[in-house]
Amino acid sequence: MSGGDLATSPGRRSRLRRTVDAARAAAISATGRFPVAVACIFAVCLLANLLVEEIDLDGDVVYRLLTTLFGAAIAATIARLVAESRQIASRRSTVLSAVAGIFAGVAIGFADHLGLSTLVLLPAGFALIPVAPFARRGTPRDFWQFAVIWGAGLCLSVLSALLFAGGMSAVLALARFLLEIDLPGRIDAHVWATALTLIAPLFALSRLPHRFDRLAASGPDDPVSPGLRTLVDWVAMPLVCLLALVIHAYAVKVLVGSELPKGEIGWIVSLYLCLVMLVRIAIDPFLRASAGPRQAFARFWVAILIVPALLLGDALWLRIAAEGVTVPRYVIGAGLLATALVIAAQALLRWRGDVRLIYALPLLVFVLGAFGPWGAVDVSGRSQAARIAALLTPRSNGEAALVEPASLSAVQRQELNSRLWVLAGLGQLRRVVPLAPEARREALEREIRTAPDNAAGVLVALGIDPDSAAPTPSVRRLQVDVDAPFDVSGYDMLAPDLPLGAAVATNDASGTGPTLRIDGDALVVRFAGVEDRLVWQQAVATLPRTLYDSGRTPQPAAPLLDLVSAGGRHVRLRVTRLLVEEASGRVTEGSLGLLLRRAEWPAAQEPSLGGGRERARP
Repeated sequence: MSGGDLATSPGRRSRLRRTVDAARAAAISATGRFPVAVACIFAVCLLANLLVEEIDLDGDVVYRLLTTLFGAAIAATIARLVAESRQIASRRSTVLSAVAGIFAGVAIGFADHLGLSTLVLLPAGFALIPVAPFARRGTPRDFWQFAVIWGAGLCLSVLSALLFAGGMSAVLALARFLLEIDLPGRIDAHVWATALTLIAPLFALSRLPHRFDRLAASGPDDPVSPGLRTLVDWVAMPLVCLLALVIHAYAVKVLVGSELPKGEIGWIVSLYLCLVMLVRIAIDPFLRASAGPRQAFARFWVAILIVPALLLGDALWLRIAAEGVTVPRYVIGAGLLATALVIAAQALLRWRGDVRLIYALPLLVFVLGAFGPWGAVDVSGRSQAARIAALLTPRSNGEAALVEPASLSAVQRQELNSRLWVLAGLGQLRRVVPLAPEARREALEREIRTAPDNAAGVLVALGIDPDSAAPTPSVRRLQVDVDAPFDVSGYDMLAPDLPLGAAVATNDASGTGPTLRIDGDALVVRFAGVEDRLVWQQAVATLPRTLYDSGRTPQPAAPLLDLVSAGGRHVRLRVTRLLVEEASGRVTEGSLGLLLRRAEWPAAQEPSLGGGRERARP
């Protein structure tokens, strides 16, 4: 068979036709059923391709447009599914989805004015899609089947986008290489942008089932369920049990040792709580045909939530008491509240084991926590503003007295700076105006109107230099010109650029050259079989602070340190890179040029001056 025959063979034509027909059917199905969501998806695709063309668009405007379009698409999809589950006519369903999409889009478009947290609302709203048709409708089994099909559709939508984009990129690469066609590189970026923002969402929408009960494509007897059952039995449940053991052991350690929970425990435990509930949902349809580990998990899953939830509550309380509420801490708190509600619901016979409730309740808590005076933005803003008020109006003799911000100490300025940047991220800097002295409020209001998210400008309006309020770095970095000439007079042995650390460092492949290592406060030099120590921390402390993190242009030349070792040997160090702990002044790592006198190391071989990239000048 020739190449032309192969390219036009009936089998290949039929496979290509089936692929094209399936893609067209998916697009038609999604467009006819979810016209509002599809319109939003096309708008997102257009915006993504405009960004590829590097059209000058304001970043805030782009973010607002993207969140508005995503929010409108999610709301319209949920409204359509709810209407279909109640057998509302298609035209009325379309109108309802359009109203929901417009309402959500307008609300998200004015998120800053409404105190709306899109980072909380959009993921929670998207996750509500599979449970929306089952609000006071259907059965837990119906929801489970619908969710499995929707989840599989999401996975296939990502795969379809990757296959399309990868295949088109390969075709473009072959056209450039074999046909020598000069195609612009942006075409590949357009392909990937279109695949991820258009093809994948349309495919996902087309995979949403049209029916909400007796779904023949899922359940314990379908091809997907055995794989899911194996994944749950051999991966998810054992993993949850191991995590439960570790977290309960850590809780005992905290209780017995009277130590404070680690800062990262919030997200660790939150993910654990989420995983436990997801596993409980996953095993639900298989419980009737099981009498082993799944039944045990279904019986005790609530019990393994209680201690981690208490541990999370303790850690969250301590963190909020120390630093106030922020949006991430609010989200963790909302998840903790949702876990408590899920546990409480298991005490009611009507809701016990209902996977719809286990899935939907946390999401509803997050949706409700995304807006209003009880929402993440307003609660976090009030909390941070209260801490700023405590800085600016300290109590003396039981009475609050407003102080001039410029009179705050360095530590207080750093705390004020931190609080202001949290408020700036929330769009809540206006809360600072009534807390400031009367004479500075007009300048503050003007600054916030001009730049509503610039905390540094607010500091200036309060009479504080932003540099004086910047947090103290944990380390200092030496910044010097390593290629500048340097003095080598009096020395006849040079080892350039030796890295520093606790381990032995050398740049001599033969292993006979000098080596360096840090040993506490001492620098250990080894050469020609002889080891000697330098007390060099005091010399490092004398280096001007202008050499650290200065960013000056041109950079200063690498400094030279002339030292005498414990054995009386003369050593010159050319400091090319240093990392110094701010608190202790101890060097943790860096690199040095080492100059020695050969006569002081009797076993040394012939002198070697130079050999590195430095330009030595006697």
